[in-house]
Amino acid sequence: MKLESLLGESNFLHIWGQAGTGKTLLATALAAQASRLGIVEYINTDGKRSFIRALKRHTSSFGGLTSRIRVTLADGASEAFGAVRSVASSVSPETSMVVVDPITRVLDMSTVDDVMWGQEMMEEVLPSLVALAEGGIRVLVVSEVRNTDVGLLPVMYDSVNRWKPRNLRATRGPGRHSTLMLPTPDGEEVLALMRVDDRGCLWLDYPAGAHILSEGEQSCLERQSCV
Repeated sequence: MKLESLLGESNFLHIWGQAGTGKTLLATALAAQASRLGIVEYINTDGKRSFIRALKRHTSSFGGLTSRIRVTLADGASEAFGAVRSVASSVSPETSMVVVDPITRVLDMSTVDDVMWGQEMMEEVLPSLVALAEGGIRVLVVSEVRNTDVGLLPVMYDSVNRWKPRNLRATRGPGRHSTLMLPTPDGEEVLALMRVDDRGCLWLDYPAGAHILSEGEQSCLERQSCV
């Protein structure tokens, strides 16, 4: 599936879902693909380093360039805020994508940090990222979910959604797959199934119809190339 197919008509892509559904794996695959077009700014905020291996695997498999991927490992809410703000204010003209993975952890960290990240995110960071998207740079924001009065939703969902991103929800199943769900006026439809090959690279399989697949329908999938 081409990157543009995931983005739709927006350069601002928001991927969210529970832990273990493949959000970061998809983010590294898209970043690797975007590195073929220009510089990728990848800002990691959760202190985990496992995404780097996935980023290298995808870059090698998809013909990307590691020299074009700039990884920032932010330690704490202050560094994460500074990293996002710095990229937004001084982005290179050669930049093809900016990834913030995940914003949710930064919001969690802000409860023990002096930075009022939630307010800053609404008043400065998100508008800056949206401005980059409107200027032609692809922006990918990853969110985990939290329990709310209306069910599982990303932290600051309403604040992110006001900027009209392309929302994709990652869910577990069917089987060992994860599924990318696309919002529709009537609810959601399947955009693609995500699976990992023996090399640890992500592939997208997508059905012709927009409906939830049962186990018996998996054989009807049309296999596509790597993201």
